[in-house]
Amino acid sequence: MTKEVRERTEPAVIAVTGASNYLGQGLIKRLLPDPRTRRIVALDIKKPDLEDPRCVYHRVDLTSPSAHEVVSRLFASEGVGMLVHLVFSYTLSRNRALRHELEAIGTMHLLDACSIAGVRRIVARSTTAIYGARPSNPSFIPETQEPYVAPRGSTVVDKVELERQLLQHARLRPDTRVAILRDCTSLGATSINYLSSILTARHSPRLWGYDPLMQFIHEEDLFRAYHEVVFSGAQGIYNIVGKGVTRYSEAVRLAGGRELLLPESALRAGAALFWNLGLYDIPPAFIRHLKYAWVADGAKAARELGFRPEYDCFQALEEARRTRRGRKTA
Repeated sequence: MTKEVRERTEPAVIAVTGASNYLGQGLIKRLLPDPRTRRIVALDIKKPDLEDPRCVYHRVDLTSPSAHEVVSRLFASEGVGMLVHLVFSYTLSRNRALRHELEAIGTMHLLDACSIAGVRRIVARSTTAIYGARPSNPSFIPETQEPYVAPRGSTVVDKVELERQLLQHARLRPDTRVAILRDCTSLGATSINYLSSILTARHSPRLWGYDPLMQFIHEEDLFRAYHEVVFSGAQGIYNIVGKGVTRYSEAVRLAGGRELLLPESALRAGAALFWNLGLYDIPPAFIRHLKYAWVADGAKAARELGFRPEYDCFQALEEARRTRRGRKTA
């Protein structure tokens, strides 16, 4: 039996960053009962809501200058062989500097720690928003399309830097298998992102004269995709998307919301004001994603990973409707 086969069949110690966010907790709940998992090392500044003796929590601040030293010692002492990097700064994006420290500098610290501790398997989260919302986008964007060169302050600038670092790490260390998953907007009972916030708001803004195609993935499909990729040995970039597409106006209706039609100038001015006052959860830079389509092609993931979503976009939107009702009841 080769070393590579042994690595895939022996139970693994898996480190998960962003362990307290919805994707981190959803994935860990799937990994723990899997016989291929020996132990989970959960890294975050907040403890995940999980009680299992095989899930060990360590409070780690990836923005700390000494993070790479702390994490490398943790990886070595815990015997970590795989890293799943799920840090995403939805709740921090009002603070651009902190967002950059977490996603760009934090990733640098993690990769340094992986090099020191000899971690040879990395699965990292990115987003299909990295392609940008542009009128020139193809109907279905393949992984070969270059990321959008976003202006300063955009919500995807640090995701582009995160991916650049991961790809460079893979080139410099060919014995390390790195997979980057660009997932589309997830909807579900626990999902938190810009579009889910818009769709579950009392009124969902829509730009006058625009009604782009939208793409969603049910959070259960998202958890399953990451679970399968962790043990697959797959390398490279993959779009992880749901089944089907729908117009934004239809998405609002299916999620149980009401449209608020506004001219672009009014929406941008209002979004900037409310964002700066802390009264609105959507950054002004995201408004472009309500104007043009950014639908990604999931054919590569289906072909190479065998990943096919069980839920379509309409079922995901129905889940968003149930989430809205639950919040109203609460």
